[in-house]
Formats: sequence, structure tokens, C-alpha cells
Amino acid sequence: MILKNKRGNLFGIMAVICLLGIPALPAGAAAANGDIWQNAIRAYLSKNYPQSISLLNQYLATETDRDRQLSAKFFLAENFRLSGAKDRALPLYQSLSSAAPKGPLKVSARFREAETAYNRGDYSRAADGFNDLAHDGQADFLFPQIRLALVKSNLKLKRINEAQQIFSDLLAAYPRALLDPDIKFLFGIMKEYQGQTFDALKIYEELGEDPLAQLFAGAILEAQGRFLPAIDAYHQAQLKARQTSHKQMAGYFKIRAFYKSGDYLAAGKLVDTYLEKNPQSFFAPKAALLRILVWLAQARFEEVLTGYAGLQPLLVRLSENDRALLQGVLAEAALNLNRFPEAAQSYANALAFSSEYRSEWLLKSAYVHAAMSNWEKAAKSLNDYFDDNEHPEELSQVLAVRVYLRIGREALAYRALNSLAESKSPLADLGFYLMAEFYMNRQDTAILVGQWALLEKKMAGREPALEYRETAAWARLFLAEAYYRLGNYTAAREQYHKALEYFPRGKVEIYVWAGLVWCGFQMQDYQTVLTQSEHVLKAKDTPAYLRNEIVLLQAHAFFNRQMYAEAIQGYRHWLAAAGNQPEAPTVHFQVAWSQYLNKSYLDAVETWKDLAKKYPQTSEAAQALTWVGDTYFQGGENAQARATYEELLRRFPQAKESKAYELRVAQTYYNEQKDEEAIPRFLKLLQTYPDSDEAKEAQKAVEGASYRIADRLDSIPAFHEFILKFPESTLSEDIQYRIGEAYYQKEKYNDSLHEFLQFVMTYTKSPRSANAQYYLAVCQEQVGNSLNAAQQAEAFLKNYPQHELAPEMMFRLASAEFQLERYLPAAEHFVACAEKYSLKEYQPRAWYNAAVIYDKLQVPSKAVEYYTKLIQAYPQDPNAATTLARLALMQAAEKNASGVETVLQKMEANPDPELLLKTYLSLSVLYQEQGEDAAREAVFKRLMDKGSPKLQEYSLALVELASLYEQKKAWSSALTVYQRLLKVTLQPKWRDAAKKRIKLLQRILQNRPKE
Repeated sequence: MILKNKRGNLFGIMAVICLLGIPALPAGAAAANGDIWQNAIRAYLSKNYPQSISLLNQYLATETDRDRQLSAKFFLAENFRLSGAKDRALPLYQSLSSAAPKGPLKVSARFREAETAYNRGDYSRAADGFNDLAHDGQADFLFPQIRLALVKSNLKLKRINEAQQIFSDLLAAYPRALLDPDIKFLFGIMKEYQGQTFDALKIYEELGEDPLAQLFAGAILEAQGRFLPAIDAYHQAQLKARQTSHKQMAGYFKIRAFYKSGDYLAAGKLVDTYLEKNPQSFFAPKAALLRILVWLAQARFEEVLTGYAGLQPLLVRLSENDRALLQGVLAEAALNLNRFPEAAQSYANALAFSSEYRSEWLLKSAYVHAAMSNWEKAAKSLNDYFDDNEHPEELSQVLAVRVYLRIGREALAYRALNSLAESKSPLADLGFYLMAEFYMNRQDTAILVGQWALLEKKMAGREPALEYRETAAWARLFLAEAYYRLGNYTAAREQYHKALEYFPRGKVEIYVWAGLVWCGFQMQDYQTVLTQSEHVLKAKDTPAYLRNEIVLLQAHAFFNRQMYAEAIQGYRHWLAAAGNQPEAPTVHFQVAWSQYLNKSYLDAVETWKDLAKKYPQTSEAAQALTWVGDTYFQGGENAQARATYEELLRRFPQAKESKAYELRVAQTYYNEQKDEEAIPRFLKLLQTYPDSDEAKEAQKAVEGASYRIADRLDSIPAFHEFILKFPESTLSEDIQYRIGEAYYQKEKYNDSLHEFLQFVMTYTKSPRSANAQYYLAVCQEQVGNSLNAAQQAEAFLKNYPQHELAPEMMFRLASAEFQLERYLPAAEHFVACAEKYSLKEYQPRAWYNAAVIYDKLQVPSKAVEYYTKLIQAYPQDPNAATTLARLALMQAAEKNASGVETVLQKMEANPDPELLLKTYLSLSVLYQEQGEDAAREAVFKRLMDKGSPKLQEYSLALVELASLYEQKKAWSSALTVYQRLLKVTLQPKWRDAAKKRIKLLQRILQNRPKE
């Protein structure tokens, strides 16, 4: 049962034991205190500790039995402990451990007393207490709990062997103890203390849901450099931890793992949130230090120094070692910002503490003082460094060469150089380089050149031993830099490559790659820039200033290779790290220009605006606003473009681009068709800059705006005024044409004739000449001058036989000839129009007109031919019914009954009632003449079914049919026809006749003998 309890509730069984050990209450006491005692226990079990405490105090105030009092005090102590008031619980446990009789109550109180000592960090006292209990036979009911507590106490005291032995005893007594998560967790800790981290990690991972196990697993993973799994473990621990301290611990460790993994952005966001939510936690000072370390890693050096002040209340709580590290970080940030006095002070502050970084800081302090030309202080830092290090770094001796030269102690400088030479270090060559630099600063050019030659000579053919290759690489590096300074990039690149042949590691390698990047950039070898820059940027030890330089060069290379998205990212990275460097406006502009070339126009505009706001007085600001205006202008955002150009005119009135800004302002009005506002701005530009290219554009725009004003007025006088005002304008041709069209639309055809004639004579090569000649022909036709219309049409067809208007011109030519009663040419032109152009708009009308003319000229064969073509090609043509009727009549005239019948069938498919009826009658007459009464009767029947009763001919046909039936003595059929005639006819005489015939026929039918 004990082993199944969760951690934090392992001793709930003690409460049960204590309850079982309470003597029974007498009857009278039960009446007085029984309810209070029972209610206090219920409140305790339901975790309502304040209520349980109150009730137990009431109980103790009246209870006289000593055993019951002791039990009540134990529960009172438990209530205090569980409610967080451990200081009030401890005295009760102490009094019970001395006053209580031997038994479970005394054992439990002693256990709690030892446990409290453990929680307070007094592990020695806790171990003694737990050890006494382990040898107390009455404490066997707490055997596993006591052994676990002993294991933990001994681990805290670094008594690993004792802890291991006790844990082995526990497992021997309880073989299944490892099924309990708490014991298994402790087993993992044991493995970790024994250095068996693999086994420990496996145990922690098996525990899975336990937040402390996740926390310990994360620590192992982090130590192994497996940061992503560690982050996940810390995150799970933070989510599942019940104790605030555990949550805070997991949160801090997670941030630390992000930092170590190099994900500084995530680490920065998390640490800000952590500090905001947990300002009083134990880990808050370390988190504040981590915040500063993240800024340093991100090369945000200004924020390192300014943010330090805001975090000061937390940072004062750091340990001495961490305070030293903090001062070192501040010094590093100041050093990267070239704020050497601050760096020097911070290094001095860091060196005031005893720290593992002392040697590094002494050397950097010497460098900082050297950078400030504080050569004496630099020399002192170097001396301290040499005192602390029996085997100083060779670079420190190189620095000594430089420093001692500056303070005039050339003997010490040469001694340092000789020390390098005696060690056979290639850095001796670096010392020679520093000597040359010394002479260079003194402008001793001849000595300088000699030093370069000496250096190159000493390095020629040297194959340094493996342990000296890095220093040899440094020598090559400086030789390469010398060539670079002299502008010999090819030789410099060769030396950089030779430096790489020595397999350098650390910063020398970084500087070699950086040198190759610079050479590649100067030689426009952008592939080399991109390849080598990745080496510099991925290296952990790259100085921030160098990282920023390389990021910028890489971005330039991306830009030159048209990889704009990558260029944007690089430029933004540089801006975030470099701050307000002199190049910042230019780089800011490059971001926007890259966005523009990448077709992210809106982003480019916003970036240019930001540049103009951030660097308002720079030339880049004017250039940026110009591009903002041009982008808006090209995108049709005229109002925004105009506002931008007006701002440019206000802020940079003397700029050479002012005339371009003036032009753009006017053009925005023009684009919005605000011609009344545009024209004055264009005229102002013409007056101010009369000989400029912008003035030429303005002149064209003034003409265009004036044209649109005339167009909006839709006034012929306004168009005439434009031609008078701008006789040389390229728009005059269009306007002359527009005047002719305007007259035509107003149906002033004589005026239109005049204007189009003027157009044809003036603009002989205009693409609209054909249209103008078309209008000339139509206007002649409209004014009734058919002869001139025909002549214009003939001229048009001669000049433009393939023009889209040629079919209409051919049709109009034929129509004009018809008006002139030149029927045969008219018919021929109608046929030519139908057969040559085959346009549905003109072909059916042309065939019909040709057929009508030939019909009129009594050329039936031609008329039938074109009527037939019309019907076959266009059975739904509006003239189809008339055409069929004419065909039927012509067939009837030629006594061709079958031909009439064929045409009649087509007419019945799409009948015109009147023409259909006339065709029926013509066919009946033809059958009458041929003596074919049966066929004639059939025609009348079809007429009666399909003819229109509203037409007079319908009634006549009924009379004819009835007469035919009477001649055949078909009295019933005749009676039926007369009855129908009576229903449909409105003629009085026919109605009377029909009534008489109906009566007569009815009598005949009544008197006729039945068969």
C-alpha cells in the first residue's frame, strides 16, 4: 500500500496508524468532543486545512486525555505542514518526538522532524535522524520511506557509496519497489551520480509523465549537446510540474537549451516572458544574465549595454562567478561597438573577481588598451597575463610585440619576437608583420616594403609542423591582408588559400574565410562570396563586427545574383545587428530595392517610407521617397504618388530632380483626368524648365489634357479651337476625324462631308483614311447624292478591297446604282457582294435584292437562281416567305405544278399566312386549268387546315371548295365547308349566301333516300 502512494502523499498511512492508536472516547466526552474530532478529521481528509486547524484547536482546548491530545497535535502539525506553514509544524513535531510514548506516533513525529531538516538543506542532521529511525525496530512500518530519505540525504552529502548500499538494501527487501515511480526516479539519480548517464536517461524516459524525470532527462540531453530533445523534455516538465519552483526551473532550463542550440530568437522571446512572470524566482537572476547573453549572441551590443541597467535589480542577486561573467559580457559588447573605454572598465570590473576567464580577460583588456593607444596599461595587462601563465598564448607575445613597440620598448618587443622565433612558431612571421605595421604607421614606406618582402621570403617553401600550422596560417593571413591593402586581390586570394592549406582552426580560419569573401567581392566572384561567407557565419567564434561585415557582403552577393529574397534577409540581419552605422541608410535602401526587384512592391514602399522617416536628412531619404512616388505612380495610385512628390518638393526644394517631381505631380492629376488642375502644373514646368526633357513630356501632356477637356465638352467648337491652338500636335489628326464623326452623329451630313474631305486631303497616310472615305460615301448617300455615293464607294473598293468595310461598300454601291435606276449593274454588284464577301450581314440581302432586280427585269432564270440560294442558305431570313411566294408564283406562271408543290412545302414549314394563302390559290388555279380536280380538292383541304381565316382569300377559297363539292354532289362535304364559311366570314353577302346554301343542302340530305 505504501509503495503505491504518489510522491507527496507517501505518509498518509501514518494518519491512519495514528487514528487506529487513539483510545476510545468515554460516553460523556463523545457527546462533547466527538463531533468536533470527527469534523476535524473530515476537513483534513478533504484538504480543508484551515477548517481542520480551527476544529483541532477547539478540541485541544477541552480534551484532557493525554494520548488523545498527542494525536490531535500530530494532526494539527500535519495540517500546518500541508497548508504551507512548515515553521508552525516543526515545533509540534519536535514536542511529539520527545513527549509521545514509543509507538507509531513518536516514529512519525521523528520522521517529520528529520524531513523538515532535509527540506531546509540541513542534510547532515536529516541523515542522522533518518539513520536513527532505520535502527529503531518500531519504525519498520516506514522501512521504505526511511531508506529512500537516507538515500537522498547521502546523495546530497556526496556519500555515493553509502547511498548505493542503502538503495541496494531497499531493493533487496522490496524487489518490486522499482515499480513505484518515486523509487525508480531515485534509481535514475543514483545511476547519474555513478556516471552512468545512458542508463539514467533511459530510466527518466521510462518515467515519462513525471515532470522531475523530464527535467533530469533534459539536463542529461543538454549536457550531451542534444538540445532539441532537451528542449522538448524541459517543455513537458514545465507543463506537467505541480510545484511552482519546478515550473520555474524547467522554464529557465528550456531557455538555456534554446540559447545553447543557437536559436537566439526563441531564447530571447522566452526569457522576456519568463522575467515578466517570475521576477522573484530563484532562477530570475540567471535568466536576466541569459537575456544579456542572448543579446550578445545576436550581436545586439547596444541592447546588452542599455538592457543591463534595466535588469540591474535582478543581476545584483547573481553569484560572484556569474557577476564576473556579466562584466566580461558587458566588456565584449562594448568592444564590438568600439567603445573601448567602457570595455576597459568592464574588463577591470570582471578581473576584480576570481574567475575561470581571468586569462582571457587580461589578454582582451590588453587589446582594448592597445586599441585606445593606452600602451602603458596594455603593457601592464600583458605583464599580469604573463605572470599568470607559464605558457602564454603565442598571440599574446605577438600583441606584446605591438604594445612594446608603441611604448618605445623595442628591446622588449624584439625579445617577444625572439621568443616566438625560438619556439619555431610561424607566428614569428606575424611578429615581423607587426614590425612592418609599426613602420607603416610611421610612414616609412621603404622599410615597409622591405618588411613585406622579408615576410614573404621567410614564408616561402615553409612546411610548418602540425602543432604550428595555426600560427603559420596566421602569418599567411596577415601576408594576404597586406596584399589586400595594396590592392593586389589575386595575390591576396592566393595567400588566403595557402593559409587554408594549413588546416587552421578557430578564429584564424574565420579570418581566412572572411578574407576570401572580401577578395571574391572585390573581384565580383559572387559564388565565392556566398560559399565562403557561410563558413564565417556558421562559426561560433566569429566576432560580431566581422559577422556583420560578412552578412552585408553576402547580402550584396545575393543581390548581384538576383536572389532577392535571400538578399533581403541578409540586409535585415545586418541592420538588426549593426544599428545606426553610417552605412545603415544605404543598406536600408537596398532592402527596399531588393523587395521591389522581387516584385513585392507594397513591402518595398513601406521599407522606403521607414527609411525616409528614420534617416530624414540623408540623400537616401530623397531617393527612397522618389521610389515610393514612382511605385505609387506606376501602380496607378495617383493620390499617394502626388502626396509623395509634393513632400519631396517641400523637403528637398533644391534637388536636381525637382523638375521630375513637378512633372509627376502634374501627371498624377492628368492620370485622374483632373485636367483643369493638371494643365497649370504642366505650364509651370514649361515656364520654369523650358529646355528640359520633362518640358517635352509636359507639352504632350498639355495637348492631351486639352484634348480631353474638349472631349468631355463634346463640343465641335472646342475641337476646332484645339487644332488652332496646337496645329503641330499629333492629336490634331484624331481631332479632325472626331469632328467629322461628331457632325455625322448629329446627322449634319454636309458638314460631315466637309470635315472628312479635309481629313482625307490633310492626312493622306493616316490609318483612318479608309474609314474617312467610308464616311464620305455614306454622307453622299444620306444627302441624296447617289451618283457621288456610287463614285466614293467605287473608289473605296479600288483602294481597300480587303478592308473590313468592303462588303458594306459593295452593298452601298449596288444600292446607289439601284437608286440611279442602273438595275443591271446594281444586280451584278449585289451578286458580287454576296459571293465575294460571304458575310451573313449582307449576303442574304444581296441575293434577295439581286433576285428582285432580275425578277423586275423579267429574267426569271436568274431570279429563281438567287431566290433559291437565299432559301437554301438562310431559311429563316425575314425575306424567306416573300421569296418562297415569288418562287411559287413564278413556277405557277411556268405551269410547273410540282415546282409549286415543292415551294409550298417549304412555305408550310415557316408560313406567312397571307403569302401561303395566295400560293394555295395559285396552285388551285393551276390544277383547275390542268383539269386535275382531285389535286385541286386536296389543295383546298390543305388551305382550309393551314390558311388564316382572317384573310379575305380564305373565304373565297371556301366558296370555291364548296362549289367543287356541289359539282361532285358531295352534299355532306359541301354542307361542312359552308358551315365553316359561316363561322369565319364577316362579309354579309357571303354569310347570307352560306345560310341559303346550308338550308338547301340540309333539305337535300333529308330527302335523300337512305341506303
